[in-house]
Amino acid sequence: MNKKIDNPLEVFGQTLDKFYETSYNQAKDRYEEYTNNSSLFVQRVVNYFKADTWLIDREAIPLLMGVIPTDWPSLRKDFYTEDVKKCIKSDYLTSLKVLNPEAKPSDWRIMKEDFIDWVEAKEFPKPRVFSGAIKEYLQKASTSHIKPRKAKKYSDDRELMFRAVVAVLVKFPEQCKTAGKVSAPKVAKVIDEKSLIWWPDGEIPFNQQTMARHIRDAISTLE
Repeated sequence: MNKKIDNPLEVFGQTLDKFYETSYNQAKDRYEEYTNNSSLFVQRVVNYFKADTWLIDREAIPLLMGVIPTDWPSLRKDFYTEDVKKCIKSDYLTSLKVLNPEAKPSDWRIMKEDFIDWVEAKEFPKPRVFSGAIKEYLQKASTSHIKPRKAKKYSDDRELMFRAVVAVLVKFPEQCKTAGKVSAPKVAKVIDEKSLIWWPDGEIPFNQQTMARHIRDAISTLE
């Protein structure tokens, strides 16, 4: 019988902390060798962001770990431990939509943007190269993927969302914090729970993960 993981995200975060202290150190020379040309390495990562979908097992997870997918087969045993695997899957299977659930798990695909939103909404540590690639991707996407006729609506939706952010931080401050600090996912959750205040039909144009990403980006400007 598999051991139950009560809090997969907490265990995942702890496992990644340990992973960075051990596995990365064990493979330090090898890792530094193929990341030696940092600009080239980041560009190789960014190239994967051009695709609309990712294979979870062979593209999304390696990128999350800061590893080029083509290098994954030789590094997998060091980086993708059973604990990490269980913790990732126990959460993403309830949070992300698999596009081809009829396929074998190793061939499952997800939308790239769904995975990015999921990762950005979580508070576990992320390799600098993955965070950097996400930042570059989002900067490009913000100016290219929104069609002109939709730009104003998108802008209006974001403005209303941030009005909601200010409102819940003032009205429900304790529900928006973790250990005394504002938590983007918690702010997004409160907005979602009280969506009828700002959206008459209760339909928010952004999911919680996307809202959390926007909120976190705004908070980070003061850090």
